[in-house]
Amino acid sequence: MINNDTKLIKSFDLPANGRKHLKYEFLVTEGVHYFKVAAMHPDCGDYGCVNSTSPVISTKQPTRRLLIMIVSVVWIPPVILYAIYYFYKLYQKREIFKRINRKPNCLLVYSPTHLAHISVISDLAKYLKSCNINAMMDVLDIPETDSKDPGLWCNAAFQKADVIAVVTSPPLKDTNIPIIYRNIDSHALKLIKENYSWNNKRYMTIEFPYCKSSDIPEEAAVFKKFIIPENLEKLIHCIHNTDYIQFYDISNKNLLESIEVATTDINKEILNSSQSRADNNKISPSNIISKIKNVHAEENHCQPEESSHVIADTKDSKCFNTKISELNLLGEDLKSEIDTCEYTFPDTDNEFRVDRLDL
Repeated sequence: MINNDTKLIKSFDLPANGRKHLKYEFLVTEGVHYFKVAAMHPDCGDYGCVNSTSPVISTKQPTRRLLIMIVSVVWIPPVILYAIYYFYKLYQKREIFKRINRKPNCLLVYSPTHLAHISVISDLAKYLKSCNINAMMDVLDIPETDSKDPGLWCNAAFQKADVIAVVTSPPLKDTNIPIIYRNIDSHALKLIKENYSWNNKRYMTIEFPYCKSSDIPEEAAVFKKFIIPENLEKLIHCIHNTDYIQFYDISNKNLLESIEVATTDINKEILNSSQSRADNNKISPSNIISKIKNVHAEENHCQPEESSHVIADTKDSKCFNTKISELNLLGEDLKSEIDTCEYTFPDTDNEFRVDRLDL
């Protein structure tokens, strides 16, 4: 038996069995084989008397190419997609851990228009720091610098910041507020206007309940807005730039109390200012003129004759009639009146008056 692939030759002898056919059972490996048969006899030579070769016998298994192709189309794409998804989730987890371990730098830009508002910004900065965010605020950070220079601190903080948060501030009502660092908000807004086109930072606005949407500076009108305290958790996620971070042991109680106090104080001041404005309107020149006209009309109803003298002088009432044209409400002919009106000094010899000296 000869293996056509490996040319391996296996020889064996089958003894004669009378006139019966000879049968040989053998095990072959996968491949192509053929047999060479020779009748051996003492009178024959070494290679036998008669030689014959059998046809080629193939023992190879048939290939299933079509079945393999169908199976490959079915299971290979899902495996590839699952592998891509697995590596993506692994990469995302690694990025999340990196972001959690890295503190993003956030610069708070605000206007110090009210003491309660400054207190709210301070508590907001402290809360952000407890959420692993490096919140930068002028009142808290400038005293810790070596130079104590507000301008240098603002430039350095802006360059360092990953996120710029512009906080809406109520309008300035009291000019006597003790402002330690002035015009830092204006300088920061100028830097925002100059660097916004570079797109190397993330910008947002923060609005409190005691502020209006119109209080947002013009430079930050198109920024993404967060209303505090409703969107406080979204603000933290946005600064960290991930939605998979949670801070369960952080309390925002102090921040909420500061917002409540500021809302109460500022709304009370707005109400008081509106009432004082209404009182001022009552004593405005236009209202005085209208009241004088009403009095003049009532007096004309009592006495039709025009006169600037006293009409009646009784024990119960007095009625006067005055022309509105005689009243110098607009300051006209003031110079002539001043010229005609002269003050007469009293005759005293024991007083020394500076206004009488010819200096």
